[in-house]
Amino acid sequence: MTLANKTIGNALSGVVGFAWPILLALVSMPYIVHKLGNEAYGVLALVTSVLGFFAFLDLGVTNASVKYMAEAYAHGDVDKINKIIGSSLVVYLIAGGTGGCVIALMTSTLVQRILKIPPSYIAVSTFAFYVASCGFLLNMVLGVFAAVPKAVQRYDVATKVNIVISTSLTLLTVLTLYLGYGLREVVILNFLSSLVSLVVYMLVAKSLVRDISIRVCFDPVTFKKLFSFGAYSLLVMISSTILFQLDRLMIGTFAGAAQVAFYVVPASIALRINGFVGSIMGVVFPLCSELHATGQQAKLRELYLKASKYAFMLSISIATPLVVLSTQVMKYWMGGEYGLKSSLVLALLSASSFFASLSTIPAFLLDGIGKPRVNAFFAVQSAVVNIALCLLLIPRFGVNGAAFAGLANGLLVAFYLVTVDKKILHIGLQRVLVDIWARPLAAALVQGALTAFFVAPFVSGVATLVSGLAVSSGSFYLAALLFKALNKEDIMQFRQFVQTKIK
Repeated sequence: MTLANKTIGNALSGVVGFAWPILLALVSMPYIVHKLGNEAYGVLALVTSVLGFFAFLDLGVTNASVKYMAEAYAHGDVDKINKIIGSSLVVYLIAGGTGGCVIALMTSTLVQRILKIPPSYIAVSTFAFYVASCGFLLNMVLGVFAAVPKAVQRYDVATKVNIVISTSLTLLTVLTLYLGYGLREVVILNFLSSLVSLVVYMLVAKSLVRDISIRVCFDPVTFKKLFSFGAYSLLVMISSTILFQLDRLMIGTFAGAAQVAFYVVPASIALRINGFVGSIMGVVFPLCSELHATGQQAKLRELYLKASKYAFMLSISIATPLVVLSTQVMKYWMGGEYGLKSSLVLALLSASSFFASLSTIPAFLLDGIGKPRVNAFFAVQSAVVNIALCLLLIPRFGVNGAAFAGLANGLLVAFYLVTVDKKILHIGLQRVLVDIWARPLAAALVQGALTAFFVAPFVSGVATLVSGLAVSSGSFYLAALLFKALNKEDIMQFRQFVQTKIK
């Protein structure tokens, strides 16, 4: 299989693996939120945010593991892969246990003093945090084995596993609520899902890499190498945690658990834009590591330019209809109350997520070529700005203030891109504007106009909303072909990939 076909195949696997849980959420979330109620769903979101806030205990080792396992796999060095896994397990067992204990010890203070939890939800919230503290350890260890399919560029396998697990969890959650159970049982289901995922990924790792050893063994040399790289990734992770979790905790502190729901629900769609681009373009990270390690610099540069264009097209084609149809999306998806309180949040966060997604390829490339310190610098800068804006805006404007803070933060991506393109890859901003952004942006303007003037007036329910979103997305790619945003080489490579799959 050619490099192009392999990359396209992994990217498409990333699309399916990311899109399927989104589809499940779109279908199931209205039922889950209304059955649990805004207060209980807000509590569930706060539990998730607290767990996410302790994700920095990963110490950046996950990204480092993917990078160095990819290099070792390219050279057939299984012994090195075993040392990476063994050392990572030591780190995660200690970090996961520490984080779980801290969460458990903080539970009483969080539930009764910091977060505005209604008295009737104190007991179940306490239970939820205690269970989540145990699940934190499982999820940390899970990260070691989930990194293996990425490192060996078998995204198709990871996609199949994620589809089965996410579908099972969603169906069981809906069934549990249908049978009359509540938040307590949903939390237990999430814990069991993490346990099953851990076992499955351990089996997957053994099937993908022959002679792989799943045992705890600390190798000081390997750990030093992982941590020297991971230290910068750790800064990125801490900063990302602040960006994606602090706003929710601050809303819960200043406005209460119910308001968290009015923010988290639209955010669950909007922030998927950045996540979607990251999932489909995630193949760039191990591929950059492989190309850099084998000295293929010309291919590395070509990969960066093409991936940047595709990332721009993907993100803007999704963000545009969400911004234009934000009121219709929230009204007909979640109901009139969400249409009034969450539509502006959806529009602002969709725009923010679009800007943030533009940094995806530069971030993957810099990690792949061993320059994570640049990512760390911009991540810390972004986190500082986010903290200041959240403290200023959330107490005064609530969920809308948090969304405005997110949008302002996303605009910092422009400075990040200029730094990467010009100072590190020696690509002028003019070339980026002309070769990567100009044609897709023109297509997006056409898409936005068609959506606003021809699609929006006809949206009157769920069916017409879905149809309208589909028409809007289709109009972008038709306009992209018209403006030649996709050139003959792009189309030819995709066609060759399809032909190999048909044969």
